[in-house]
Amino acid sequence: RYQERAHLVFLLDAALVTIALSMLGLALYFRFAYHPLRDDFKLSLLTEQTIISGKETTFSVRIVNSGETRLHDAKMSVHLPKTFVPAEMPPNYDALTDTIVIGEMPAAISNEYRFRGTLLGPAGSADVFVHFMAQNDEDRSDEMLTKGSLHWSTNAIETRFDTPEAVVPGQSVAFALRVKNGSTLTFENASVTPTWPDGFKVQNATPPLYRGIVALGRLEAGEEPRHELLLERAD
Repeated sequence: RYQERAHLVFLLDAALVTIALSMLGLALYFRFAYHPLRDDFKLSLLTEQTIISGKETTFSVRIVNSGETRLHDAKMSVHLPKTFVPAEMPPNYDALTDTIVIGEMPAAISNEYRFRGTLLGPAGSADVFVHFMAQNDEDRSDEMLTKGSLHWSTNAIETRFDTPEAVVPGQSVAFALRVKNGSTLTFENASVTPTWPDGFKVQNATPPLYRGIVALGRLEAGEEPRHELLLERAD
């Protein structure tokens, strides 16, 4: 039994030594020999510092082949925010697949792809995801994923009311609704849904209200329509 146990301990020690040497060899390989292809390219998203909702903005994706050999079969997919209305895209951008086929990139060269369009919505942010993949002449392939955010705090579409200085109970109150489309886009079937103070009811409105909605119709870029509303306060 003693010999069997000693033999078992010897085998266990040998296995542990073998595993340790294998791990050491693997670590040395990754430290000095292994060179992932993704080290040969850099990916970055360049955005404007000031973005206004409703105004055109631009951002670019830059790819740099920082390796010593060419890259081939390169392609990139760009996932744009749903609130981004494109105006100008890279010439080889496929909107159906969100993909740009790049092909070959010589060593020490950079490509920049520019996107121009309009972001819509209230103050907030939206993410842009970029996925790049390529191969080298050794048929090694790799990929990289990066993300950037677009931030905006102001909106080019303004809504305001011109109200009287004083309101007398029992008398009608006239005021104007102004909507300024300061964006570069034209909107169809635009509308505004006001909320009235307690005790007020609408007597007349131009254009007429339908279910509490002011229909603006077609709102051209740069247009600032004025709508008259007449309210009556009952108390």
